[in-house]
Amino acid sequence: MAVKDSFIKKNKELKKPMDIFNIGFVGGALGGGFDPGVAGGTVSADQGDGYTYVIWTSDGTAQVGLNWTADILVVGAGGGAGKLGGGGGGGGVMLAQNYTLTEGEYTITVGEGSGASRGGESIGFGLTAGGGGRGGHFTSYPSYNGGETGQNGSSGGGGAGHTGSSAGAGVSGSLPSGYSGTASVGGDGGSGQSSHQGGGGGGANDTNGGGGSNQVGGSGGGGLSISEFDQFGDSNAGGHFGGGGGGATFGSNVAGEVNGGGGAGGANGSRAGNPGEANTGGGAGALGNQGGSQPGGSGVVILRYDATEND
Repeated sequence: MAVKDSFIKKNKELKKPMDIFNIGFVGGALGGGFDPGVAGGTVSADQGDGYTYVIWTSDGTAQVGLNWTADILVVGAGGGAGKLGGGGGGGGVMLAQNYTLTEGEYTITVGEGSGASRGGESIGFGLTAGGGGRGGHFTSYPSYNGGETGQNGSSGGGGAGHTGSSAGAGVSGSLPSGYSGTASVGGDGGSGQSSHQGGGGGGANDTNGGGGSNQVGGSGGGGLSISEFDQFGDSNAGGHFGGGGGGATFGSNVAGEVNGGGGAGGANGSRAGNPGEANTGGGAGALGNQGGSQPGGSGVVILRYDATEND
């Protein structure tokens, strides 16, 4: 049994992801094709599909020893959301399939979610996924001062309630030259209504957020399904990334789009909106009249490779 094959077998027997700092890998231990000299990444070979995955949930680097082929997923962070507001827009999603990485060091940036702004962009292996727009909101109640419209982003933030503020617009992503795969098309945020219903944030699956109406906040737009990485993403619907957050309301709670990690919008009674789910790029759910802000879900960078094809 080759050293590399022996390593992968032992890795699978552990039944859990392994922090690369705790393993002490060196490039020669795996032979040609992959040098996991990675800072900040986690290696998992126990997904049951024959692939090894390397996952970044924070900034780091990747050192590639020789040319090898991989699928690469890069997801930006979702937009934040505030008081009596619209839901945050979902982060952008970039998928490169069967891409040949060349020898060298790569810088990995993972976007962070913030309650006060657009989501941060994620960058890895030549791909950039932008962050979702922040939902429109008010800074005070009941005077409704300091209102802001929904921000533009990879997917647009929803419009705030009460005055029916305008929503942000989403953008169509595109892969750089030389890559093949999928780039998200961000939906626009839904419009807020003057009777205190915020619009939902747009989603990465080219889905607009719902407009607030009839004492119900708008729902978030749908996230993009990536079958190659269906073990990851939204905990309610694996493989989905970049769903929009739900808008706030004076009536019932409205969930964000379940396919993509968007947070639920808050109501007058509970007042609490939910943040976007971590490492999905889901937009935050807006808060009711006593809330502050909620952050969008952070982004993620994941690659997978078939060890038998990179000998």
